[in-house]
Amino acid sequence: MIPRRLFLSGMIGCGKSTVIRAALGDRFGQAAGFVTVRMFDEAGNVNGYQLCRPDGSDGQRILDYSEKPYRMFLQPFETLGVQLLREAEQAPFVLLDEIGGFEVLSTPFVAALERLLQSDRPIIGVMKAASNGGKLVQRLGLGEQFVENAERLRRLLQEDEDTLLYDCGQFDPKAAQLAGEWVARWTGGELS
Repeated sequence: MIPRRLFLSGMIGCGKSTVIRAALGDRFGQAAGFVTVRMFDEAGNVNGYQLCRPDGSDGQRILDYSEKPYRMFLQPFETLGVQLLREAEQAPFVLLDEIGGFEVLSTPFVAALERLLQSDRPIIGVMKAASNGGKLVQRLGLGEQFVENAERLRRLLQEDEDTLLYDCGQFDPKAAQLAGEWVARWTGGELS
């Protein structure tokens, strides 16, 4: 039986978010929660990320790669992010794409996230891989507090009996199967 909470983890670009988007199909924009969306410059290069609702609305920039040093913004997590997590407590199902990044440095965001994770809401999402966190440490100059907080969140998910944290490989068919089973079980739908 597929657990109430499913998080995919793995290397950057291995298809975690793509698998979830495909599994949810037209339900993707109906999910509560949030997504992080790449932002591109005029040449098509990634120049940052924004936090927004799954339907694409209310986007707020969280990372800016347009110049060095790169800049990160916690404020969107502490306002919009906390609001979206609170709204998700009443939703039929939740999408969190992704957690385990520098937002773990925000005490209000982490408190709201932990409250949601302790609720009975079905959640599907992406958890940043530990190795990807190391890249954030280098790229953004994050310190020991980030590493400790990210590891604590990972342990919380691993130790919860109603959560599956699945480490997937490049375009992993097992990840697609798990996401499809989660959608069928927790949203009443089937793999699109």
